[in-house]
Amino acid sequence: MTDTVEAVEAALRQREWVPTEDEQALGGEFLFRRGELQKDPRPAMPVRPEPWGPWTTQYLAWLTDLVTMADALVDQWRTRPAAGSPMVTLIRAYVAPARPFGPLAHHMEQAWVTDPPALPTPDEVTHHAEQHGCSREEAERNLSDRAVKAWEDGCLPVAARRQIDDVTRSMIGTGSVLATAVIGDAGR
Repeated sequence: MTDTVEAVEAALRQREWVPTEDEQALGGEFLFRRGELQKDPRPAMPVRPEPWGPWTTQYLAWLTDLVTMADALVDQWRTRPAAGSPMVTLIRAYVAPARPFGPLAHHMEQAWVTDPPALPTPDEVTHHAEQHGCSREEAERNLSDRAVKAWEDGCLPVAARRQIDDVTRSMIGTGSVLATAVIGDAGR
C-alpha cells in the first residue's frame, strides 16, 4: 500500500474520517461495477480449470477496463464528492498501479485476435483422452490449457509478469481498506 492509502486507513481506524453515506455509496458502486467487469472476461478464451481465474490476457484487459470505469464513475458521480474525499483517493489509488498496463493489455488482446495458439484438434483430444484415461471434455480442457499457457508464456515478458503480481498485491491491500470504508466497520 502507498503512504496515502495507509494514511486513509489510519484515519478510518481512528475515526478521523467517517465516510459519508454518499462516499459509501460511491465506494459501493465502484465495488459492484468491479465485480460486474469480472463476470464476462475478454477476450473470449478457453475457460481455465478451477481453481485458476482468468488468463493473464483477460486479467490485463480487466485492469484497463477497471481504470476506465473508475475514472468515469468518479467523474460522473451524482453528487461529485470533493476532490479531497478519502473515498475518491482510495478508488484512484486502487486503480493507479493498473494504469501503465493499457498498452500491454492492448498488445495481448490483439495478439490473441491475430495469432492465437492452435487449440487441440478432435483427433488430438481423442488420443489424449485414451492415453490418459479421461473424458474428452477433460482432455480438451487440459490440452487447451497447455496451449494457451504456452502462448501467454511466449507473448508476455517475464518482467511484466512480476509487475502484474506486484500490482495485484497492491490492489488487494487498497481494496481491503476501500471495502472497510464502504462497509463501515473499521475495527471498533
